[in-house]
Amino acid sequence: MRDLHLHFLRPPRSAVSVVRSRYSLASIRSKRRRTNNEGWILDAHGSRVKVYELQGDLRFSAGEVIVREITRASAASTVAIIDLKRVTQIDPAASQILVALVRSRATPGKQLFFTHVESHPRFRRFLEEAMDRDEGMKVTTFTELDLALEWWEARLITEHALAHESLGFLRLADRQRCKQLKEAEVAHLESLMARERFNIGDLIIRRGQAADKLYFLMSGEISVIVELPSGRLKRLATVSPGMGFGESAVMDGGVRSADVRADKLGECYTLTKDAFERLDETHAVSHFPSCYSLATV
Repeated sequence: MRDLHLHFLRPPRSAVSVVRSRYSLASIRSKRRRTNNEGWILDAHGSRVKVYELQGDLRFSAGEVIVREITRASAASTVAIIDLKRVTQIDPAASQILVALVRSRATPGKQLFFTHVESHPRFRRFLEEAMDRDEGMKVTTFTELDLALEWWEARLITEHALAHESLGFLRLADRQRCKQLKEAEVAHLESLMARERFNIGDLIIRRGQAADKLYFLMSGEISVIVELPSGRLKRLATVSPGMGFGESAVMDGGVRSADVRADKLGECYTLTKDAFERLDETHAVSHFPSCYSLATV
């Protein structure tokens, strides 16, 4: 009983369930925006990756619940991500159970990952010591759940070959829905747009600026970010080539609600609000923004 830290005077703080939420990459994704082809891959293969968001105190009984949950789902999912963000504490008994779970999944095709381990230094040290003792025991941790989701999305997409549609500059005519437009319509739209280049780290949109144009990313990569009251930066979305951003504030006639920063060297088309409003309503290109997945900034 002492080894398992079980004592009637030290009951765990109550929680509705130690497993707050469970889902797979087929249903919930990271904040990185994906192309249609990438989305289809994740729809088809995302069930391989199962996420378990835990909460409350993790003690012996809670550890047993987690093991049962993951073992029961192991036939359908090969990857388990355990999120510790809402866990208040992890006692030695639960730590032993989790380490044993890691060892049990040290086989081809079965993997276990943790997020927010840095919030539990005693458990992190327990994991590190176990790996030092057992060379065959490996465990990967992420500071944020969103980073773990994005990492596995990229891996699944790469594994299934339909990765990114192109690494170069995409023309408007190359976009799937724009292929429905006539050559003259695409040319008319391009005549109203400007091309802008940006370097890594460039601030493309600043929060509070007047929203005066739409952006259509053709190469590179950008992230939409906000600053939290604590001073930390939070990513709202990452946009890949073929997608757009900045439409919502333009349509509402307001100001930018977040910063947009370049993660990679790239280029985009821009369409001013005035030019957008001048588009002929009878012209097929007037629905052009609907061809893109637009980030709200």
